[in-house]
Amino acid sequence: MLAQNRYLKSERSFPVDYLSKTPKEHETDYIQSRIYRKNLLKNVVMRIVVETRERKNRPKLSEVMAIYTARKHEPNAKASFQDKFVKLYGNKEEVDEDEKDDKYKTLIETLTRVKQQLSGQQVALSNLVMKVNNMIEKKTKRENERALATANH
Repeated sequence: MLAQNRYLKSERSFPVDYLSKTPKEHETDYIQSRIYRKNLLKNVVMRIVVETRERKNRPKLSEVMAIYTARKHEPNAKASFQDKFVKLYGNKEEVDEDEKDDKYKTLIETLTRVKQQLSGQQVALSNLVMKVNNMIEKKTKRENERALATANH
């Protein structure tokens, strides 16, 4: 069940070659959920089949090496074959990591910009607080002076 849930949570879907049709009067939530889960599991199987087909369609290592030995005298042949080899046989997750790195960089840039704006606003706010405190002090001094002046008269 855990493996099924892990496969079902992946977002790729494939067309299913057959679906069961039930009349509306016989459909219940239980039947609908069973049909939905069954179709999801079919999608999982189709995903495995497609990935296996893709893996089988890749050229064999001997074929790649034969092409490389025929072209190894060309300039930059080694680097280009290494890149092609990594694209053919490398993990697809590595590409996703680069995309995640780009998203991470843009997120960091955005957060840095927001932090700078907030620090500028914090400085302005602290200056306003100081001005208000100075005004309050002046006001209390004036009130104390008035109170002393009225007490002396």
